[in-house]
Amino acid sequence: MNRALLATLLISGFLMADSAPGALVGTWGTGTVSAVTFQNRTTGSYSDPSGTQVQYKFLPDGRYEYGALTTSSLYSCTMRVMTFKTGIVVYRGDELTFVPQTSKFTSQDSCSSRHNYEKPAGMEQETYRWHVERDQYGQKMCLQNAKINGCAYRR
Repeated sequence: MNRALLATLLISGFLMADSAPGALVGTWGTGTVSAVTFQNRTTGSYSDPSGTQVQYKFLPDGRYEYGALTTSSLYSCTMRVMTFKTGIVVYRGDELTFVPQTSKFTSQDSCSSRHNYEKPAGMEQETYRWHVERDQYGQKMCLQNAKINGCAYRR
């Protein structure tokens, strides 16, 4: 994070130690995994499952970790792409802003080495309205902005 922005946030009172709302602290995730796999008739082995997992971890001191992993398998080939970010969260009532400090995008492909690489991921700040609600399956976290309107994240 830009030191000037951090200083401004600290002075204005938007960011303080232990600033994470208790309702958010912890790990929230969502995702799906396909039950369809392929079996190699020669070896009898099965392909890895395909799916996507997304996870947010909110720490009491205002930091966060974000991970998104997508795995796609077809026959004996598996491709994995992962984004991992860490940073701080600025809370203002029912609004939060993720301010990344580190980010990494990793690509792995078991059948094409040119798709095996690591590079920085985007460092854009993202702002959402948030709330936590309960349904028949337990607690879920909702994040909403112009691009996303979902309550998919569960503890």
